[in-house]
Amino acid sequence: MSRALPILLQLPRRAMLTGTNLAVLAHSLGDFRSPPELERRFGLHSHEHHFVAELLRTRPQVWVFRCDQLLSCGDFVFVDMSAPRALRRCTVLEHKQRTRLRESRHYQLENRGAAVDEVVRRRLVEPGAQVSALFGSADPRELQLS
Repeated sequence: MSRALPILLQLPRRAMLTGTNLAVLAHSLGDFRSPPELERRFGLHSHEHHFVAELLRTRPQVWVFRCDQLLSCGDFVFVDMSAPRALRRCTVLEHKQRTRLRESRHYQLENRGAAVDEVVRRRLVEPGAQVSALFGSADPRELQLS
């Protein structure tokens, strides 16, 4: 039986703050797809990188995952690891510049359940955890994740 490829790539704080290459990061986490494929699926635009780096700089307790950009499951999944697993919530964000942040069922979030399922499989949140689906942009320091 073949192992399903992950649809999330964890973006660790240190890697984001030091500018680690995406393919090097993915390979270090056990994802050996080709660098061009990894970039196509998980690449960050400069504004997204800045957003994530600022979020991780100011809120180190948050784990950030980049979603596979070909699967309509959002741009990012956030888990605040400061709470016990049974109380953790999950936030899926479709990041859009210059767009008011709001709860949404936008088509680019339609497969968010698959991303949340992967976070559950990694045992970071409990099955049935509360999930917020957000669309837009916000100051990373003010983003409500729990």
